Amino acid sequence: SASAQTFRCCGRGGCRGQGPTPLRLGMTSNALGGLPLVRDPELLDELVNSAGGGPTRQESHQAVRENLLQIALDASVARCGACWLALLALVSLFVVIVLIWSENIYDAHSKDACDQPLAMMLRCLYIIIIINIFRREIIKCVLCYDMARDGPVPPQRVRIFEQTSCAAAVTWPLLAVYMLSHAKTCSSELQKAVRMIMVCYIAGAAVVAVLPVLFVSVMLCLVRRGLVHAPRSASAPDNLIDEFPVIPFDATLFDDDNAEGYASSCSICIEDFDAALSISQTPCTQTHVFHTECLRGWLKCSQTCPLCRQNLVEASASSIESGQRSGGTSHSSGTAEGVRA
Repeated sequence: SASAQTFRCCGRGGCRGQGPTPLRLGMTSNALGGLPLVRDPELLDELVNSAGGGPTRQESHQAVRENLLQIALDASVARCGACWLALLALVSLFVVIVLIWSENIYDAHSKDACDQPLAMMLRCLYIIIIINIFRREIIKCVLCYDMARDGPVPPQRVRIFEQTSCAAAVTWPLLAVYMLSHAKTCSSELQKAVRMIMVCYIAGAAVVAVLPVLFVSVMLCLVRRGLVHAPRSASAPDNLIDEFPVIPFDATLFDDDNAEGYASSCSICIEDFDAALSISQTPCTQTHVFHTECLRGWLKCSQTCPLCRQNLVEASASSIESGQRSGGTSHSSGTAEGVRA
């Protein structure tokens, strides 16, 4: 039996044409490698709601991956968001202290003899920092561009300014490393100041970019394997899957070319539907079907549909309420007819 923590699907051909092997979410023949993530919600909705029989298998899996990434991001923020903010504050304070200290070093030793222009590198760094701090004001007042007034597409002069300032910020540490490695007769204080700023660059890059990417990647892997679940408030009730209708397999209905039918494969595991595994339909506005065990594992992490992001708890409650109202109306009509008779 499949574990509730495992997105299990052992289709007829198993994984990659091998024997029937348990698959976890994302660990399939078309798993996460090689497909770009869709970060634009409008583009995602276009993929999910595309005409001509619905989205392709690859597009459906792409939509599922986007939702899975959002789950991993939410889990990362819930568990380590406060720690990351505290670490970011400490690194920012360290950078400010180092910049103030390096400016004092520059004022005292800018005229010292050096075979590499380290003093000029420090001066350029301060200019780069000032430009980036006042970037919005420069764009608005100097380059005369206002997004609210001129539209969302910036003119070429703004694009050149942004690309140049970004390139300068990235190029500076590379030039600094080159100059430090080739400095032979240079003031030790200037070298120390440049080295400390390089440490700030490394620490800032690690905290702002490297650590979040690594942590979210690890969290994504753990969520896919069922080792990390979303907070109880974010996951669906355990018995929610039992409220969804089970659809008997019919090869003529589970066909991507049939506009009025269902998808031919489960978008979570990418395995084709067949009579061997139970198939559940979600109460979404669109017609979405998944392997029951795949969907059961998904609901351990999220309350939303893997494809369209509709809240399945609310949709199920609305569906039950609509059914009760329809039943009550039918019963009242039958009673009235009996009285008239």
